[in-house]
Amino acid sequence: MIKRCAGLVILLLVVTACDSSAGSESAICPAPVHLVVQVPTSTASASRPVFYALDQPRGNTLLAYDWDGNVTGTVELSGTGPFRVVPSPDGTRLLLSVDTLTNMKKTTVSTGGAIAFSDDNSRVVTVLCENNGSETGRFSVVDWQSDTVLWSIEGGPGTVLTRPGTGDFLISLTHYRPSIDRPGERDAFEDTWIVHRDGSARLVLRDAAPV
Repeated sequence: MIKRCAGLVILLLVVTACDSSAGSESAICPAPVHLVVQVPTSTASASRPVFYALDQPRGNTLLAYDWDGNVTGTVELSGTGPFRVVPSPDGTRLLLSVDTLTNMKKTTVSTGGAIAFSDDNSRVVTVLCENNGSETGRFSVVDWQSDTVLWSIEGGPGTVLTRPGTGDFLISLTHYRPSIDRPGERDAFEDTWIVHRDGSARLVLRDAAPV
């Protein structure tokens, strides 16, 4: 989600996907995010977390703010965009849709578009679009430092939540069945998984009604 305010674009992470049958093209597919970028410690650190805003007057420049509202640094994005930027919870790393930085440490994620960091920054969730981005995608939990898939499942659209202070995720994936009460239409159901940092997973809800 992008929130515009007083000449700035505030970057807020909201992980959602929409039913493509409702008219959204490639609804399950995020813009591909393939790079994990380490932000300089002078700009962001675990002890000094930041959030980011896009400085529109200066073009492709991200401003890093600490939680006292002070600018701690900038991240310059080269090229013409558009860009998709997903910050880690503490702002020490960025997921970028294109290679727009030349002077920062970068790691490539090859398993699909990355849509979320774990709260401890050690894992990412990726979505690999299938069937030209129709109603399904391959959701994976990835150790981004080694580009290793730890857990993977097909489904969607999906919602991803993180467990504070850990590498764990709560991942809810939607599937559809013919409606009993509405002939010719379909009803949505969700399966919800807890996926741990090591890739072990537990199905905690099956065929639940979406909230």
